[in-house]
This record gives sequence, structure tokens and C-alpha cells, in this order.
Amino acid sequence: MSDESSEEQLSAVLATTDEWYETFAESPEFARLSDSHQRKAGAITEFFAKYTYEYLGLSPGEWDSGAVAECCTEILPRKVTAEPVAGPYEPCPCGSRKKYKFCCERKR
Repeated sequence: MSDESSEEQLSAVLATTDEWYETFAESPEFARLSDSHQRKAGAITEFFAKYTYEYLGLSPGEWDSGAVAECCTEILPRKVTAEPVAGPYEPCPCGSRKKYKFCCERKR
């Protein structure tokens, strides 16, 4: 498969999932999400679509409960919740402006 063909297919995958997301964004389920989760939902949907296409080789029509479960319960949570890695004398990722060693590293 050529890179151009692959890019076209990825664009089609993203267009499909964008349509699904827009429908979801108008649903009662979306309205029940917190503001923070609502803001993140689009990026998570895009990540999921790219991951399942690029790494699992599945387009939306091929998604099954196993692929969705693997991505949603194992892969996506690790990527979404991964904390930035900081060296002991680098600024702390929490934004305190302290060195990591004297801030969040001590809390561990």
C-alpha cells in the first residue's frame, strides 16, 4: 500500500469517526459527561480511530468488541493517564515551578 493511499484511507477513517463523534456530541450520554471529559472526547475519539487503523489495521467497519475493548481498557488508559517524565532537576510537570525532586517526586 502506498503512503498516499494509506493517508487517503486514514482520512476516510477519521471522516467516519468524526461523523460518529458529532452524533455522540448531540446525545444525552455526552451531556452527562463532565466538562473536562467533554473537552477531551474529540481527541480521544481521534486517537482511538488512528490507533485502530494504524496499529491494528482496522477501519471502522471492521471494529469488533475485542479490538475496542483492547484499546479502551488497556492501551488508551495508559496513554491518556501517563504522567510526563521529568528528571530530578527539571521543572515539575504539575506546574508548581519547583524542581521535580523537591515537589512531586517526594510525594511518591
